[in-house]
Amino acid sequence: MKKIMILISLLGIIIIFYIIIKPDSIKQIKYYYLEKIYGQPIDIETGIINNDFFNIDSTGKECVNTTKGINEAILYANKNNIEYIKLEHGSYLINGIRDSKGIELKSNITFDCGGATLQEITNDQIGYCVFYLNEVENVKIINGIIKGDKNTHNYDNISSTHEWGSGIVLLGCINIEIHNLEIYNFTGDGIYISGSEVSNGSRLLSKNISIENNNVHHCRRQGISIITGDTIEIKDNEIHDIRWSFATSWYRYRKK
Repeated sequence: MKKIMILISLLGIIIIFYIIIKPDSIKQIKYYYLEKIYGQPIDIETGIINNDFFNIDSTGKECVNTTKGINEAILYANKNNIEYIKLEHGSYLINGIRDSKGIELKSNITFDCGGATLQEITNDQIGYCVFYLNEVENVKIINGIIKGDKNTHNYDNISSTHEWGSGIVLLGCINIEIHNLEIYNFTGDGIYISGSEVSNGSRLLSKNISIENNNVHHCRRQGISIITGDTIEIKDNEIHDIRWSFATSWYRYRKK
């Protein structure tokens, strides 16, 4: 019994020492035990995200845990050099209001929605987004349905035009592909493209953007807004039942 107690004490000391030396070690220990229970976080062969591992709900509930879990899966893929990830088919409720920013993609990753629906929560905010990309490069978003809250949105609590609710927001991004999506029912734009947020007096342009074979419809402001950008291809999309098909601002762009 005494030897067992000594071993347990030594193990506790080792764990504490490990945690002190490596700040992210708690998450590593957590992931170790979750993998024992639920299996691989991301299937290496198919790229499918393990919803149980990341506490992601695919039945249209638990928006906070679902959004957090998807973002954790993206961080895991980024850290482990996994360049293709895919959602299981289902319905995912996303908390994309400004403090949350929705799903935040990292560079060098393909996010395959797997035919799933990603639904923005009903809210009263003047701005939100389901996908948020800020100064990332080599990213693809493909194969899914991205739905806003236009029909259930509360426009009364905050005095505003409420025109900043978007499906996908690109800020200062390079080499981005947005293909084979249905994007609709947003209080603002289906897709919003601009420069990055001002940092040290500079602003990075979005460039080399491909928007192809999407169905963008029933958005309250525009289908696609290009505020600043360079070499943006908009090809073979259906953009309909909105105020304007697309709009551009003061900087250069190329539309094919």
